[in-house]
Amino acid sequence: MREEMLNNAVEMVNNRQFVDATTVLKELIEGEEQDIYFYKLYADVLGPLTGHDYNMAIDMYQKIVNECEDDALYESAQLSILDSYLNLSMMMITRNNF
Repeated sequence: MREEMLNNAVEMVNNRQFVDATTVLKELIEGEEQDIYFYKLYADVLGPLTGHDYNMAIDMYQKIVNECEDDALYESAQLSILDSYLNLSMMMITRNNF
């Protein structure tokens, strides 16, 4: 069931149905069997893919960094934090017209 939901969410992301994907991913994260990979995908959809909520995405990436034992996921989360801060900074600069 959870694997089917994850595949469904990934398919939604591929089809650029981000709102639907975040709903499914949120259900996965709030479920009993929490998987750190779900957090990464959810954070990617919230932050870099949609530009919706970089602050929440950064918090989720930080959770991954703190709890992850997988080196590749750890490094990916670190890079995603950097990317999110960069995008958030650029968004703030363009809104203030500096």
